[in-house]
Formats: sequence, C-alpha cells, structure tokens
Amino acid sequence: MSAPARLREAVAAAAILAIGMGFGRFAFTAIYPHMLGEGVLTLRDCSLAASANYAGYLLGAILAMRARAPGAHRLCLWSVAGTALCLGVLALTMPVWLFVTVRGVAGVFSALAMVAASLWLLVQRRQARGAPLLYAGVGAGIAVSAELLVLASHLGWRSTGMWLLLAGVTVLLGLAAVPVIASGGQATPDASPPAAAPALAPVAPWPLVLIYGLAGLGYIVTATYLPVLVRTALPDLDSAHVWAVFGLGAAPSCFLWHRLHERLGTRQALRLNLALQALGVALPVLAPSAAGYLLSGRYVCRHRDHRHAGRAAGGAQGGRQHDGHHDGGLQRGADHRPRAGRQPAGAVPQFQRCAAGRRRRAAAGDDREPAAVKLRGRMRNA
Repeated sequence: MSAPARLREAVAAAAILAIGMGFGRFAFTAIYPHMLGEGVLTLRDCSLAASANYAGYLLGAILAMRARAPGAHRLCLWSVAGTALCLGVLALTMPVWLFVTVRGVAGVFSALAMVAASLWLLVQRRQARGAPLLYAGVGAGIAVSAELLVLASHLGWRSTGMWLLLAGVTVLLGLAAVPVIASGGQATPDASPPAAAPALAPVAPWPLVLIYGLAGLGYIVTATYLPVLVRTALPDLDSAHVWAVFGLGAAPSCFLWHRLHERLGTRQALRLNLALQALGVALPVLAPSAAGYLLSGRYVCRHRDHRHAGRAAGGAQGGRQHDGHHDGGLQRGADHRPRAGRQPAGAVPQFQRCAAGRRRRAAAGDDREPAAVKLRGRMRNA
C-alpha cells in the first residue's frame, strides 16, 4: 500500500474519533455553561448528564469487547450515524430525564467509535504506525468543536443552535471519512508485513486495566474542576478557549508518547507518564494561580493520550486493539442558573456578572461565597 493511501486511512480513522469523542462526548464540556446560563439545565442536571455519558461509555466499551476486526468498518459507520443523531436530538426541547438518557446513548456511540476505529486501522488495516495520528483525532475534535462553539457564542446563538451546528459539522466530517472507511473494510491490505517495530517486553492485561482505572480516577477529578478554577483566575476568558487549548495540547502528545514508548518500553514510559499526571493533579493545590491551572491542564492532557498512542502499538502487534478507552472530564462548572431579572448568558461579560453578583450579595448581607471560590479554598486546604 502506498504512503498516501496509508495516510488517507489514518486520517479517516482519526476523523471517526474526532466525531465520536471530540464532538459526541467532549463538546458537552464547552456547551453546558451556555445551557446553565440560559436556564435550560441546572448544575445538578448537567452532573447527571455527565454521569450518564460515563455510564454509556462504559457500557459501550463492554459491548464492543465482542467486536471483530473484519466488521470494524461497519461499527465505525454506525458510530458516526448515532453520534450525529444524538447531537441533533439534543437541540430539541425535552425533559431533563430524556436529555440525560440521550447523553447516555451518546456515550455508547463514543465508546463504539473508539474501539471500532482502533480495530479498523490497527488490526484490519495493519497500520500500527498510524496509532499516533489515529488518537490525535480526539484532541483535534475537542479543539475544533470548542472553537466552533466560541464562534456560535460570538454570533449570539443559543445552545439549541450550537447543538445543531455540531450535528451539521459531524455529518460533513462523516461524509468525508465514510467512503475511505467503507472501501477499506471491503479491500484486503497488502500481505507484506509492516516495518519491524522495536521488541517490547509484554505486559499482563490486568495490571494495565488497574493502571488505566487509577489513572482515569486521577485525571477525571482534575479535568472536572480545572475549568472552574481557570474561570475563577481568568474570569474574562471564554472557558471554551481553554478547552480548545486542552485539545490542541492533547493531539501532538500522541506522537510524543508513541516515540517515548518505543524508546523506553511500556513500563518505563508508563512510570514517567503517571509521574507527570500526579504532578498535574497536584499543581492546582501547590500553585493555585492561572499559570498553575494551565500547566496542570497541559500535564494532564499529555498523560491521557499516552494511554492510546503509547500502548496501541503493542496491542496492535498482538493482533487486536481494545485498549481504546479514552475518558475525559465533562466539566461541571460553577452554578450559573439565572436569577430573576438577570440578562441572558452572553449579554454581559462573565467578569462583570461576577462583580455584580458580589455587590448584590454585599447589599443583601449575604456573605456566602460562590461555588468556584469555595472549591478553590477546599483544594488549597486539601
């Protein structure tokens, strides 16, 4: 197979992950503050929706354990269609329980995209070297979806229009990727073996599962509360921009950790990776400042993509790749539910709304602190 053909297949697989993960799963991080500001959802509702998405992702990953490489291209197509449908449905007015349910279903399709795209490229198409580009699709999807929402916000769109925008772009990306995925699923790759990869010491699956779970537990907490802390330190900055920077940092990290994995081996690369993650988790407490928060996000995003780009090569060499779990923080921000008489979200800059809220509380004798300030204090005392 020619190099341009291999590149097209890797880009198409990355687009599947950009759709299923970057749009279907993580775009909610940037859009739910708008839904809070519009009064569409409360903070509790958003937390339930995020939890349902995690549960759906777990269910989808378990169901995808039965997937086989020859049928992976069909699962990729289903994941694109299901993600686009879920994003479009979320633009409709619906009760909270139905919104939470749709987010859970979207989580199933996100897991399906992760496993199916990994099986298709790494096993069916035998492109272990394409793992970094494949998983960079997640970070690229996060960045693109976040900046699309920033643009929609500047245009004065409400959350319903934002969901429709995401659904429309998902359809366009899917139309670009589906022909390559479908044709690749029917054709047989070249029988010639790929270039020899460095010999890596085998690692038992259950220790990897345990490490993966503990790593997820660590960075999920940070990714959940980091945007709240950033919003407190930089109140006049659109939090979606910070989320886009997170995605832009995650994409090249796939290539970095893939190279380190080949040079150092699985165990040593994991030790270094988890040490950086621990530092990233601790930074908001050790350095509670804007620089500390942003560095924390950089270290955490560098950690998360090693689990795909680094270990994917070893999994593909073994014949199947099911270590494609890519979880992340659906951040829950401070409670932005509108009070009576407040202007809609976006009509007044965030820092002005915060200052006005402090003046109102002082005039009313209410000395309660906002949720974000309380959270920062708790993390400092942790």
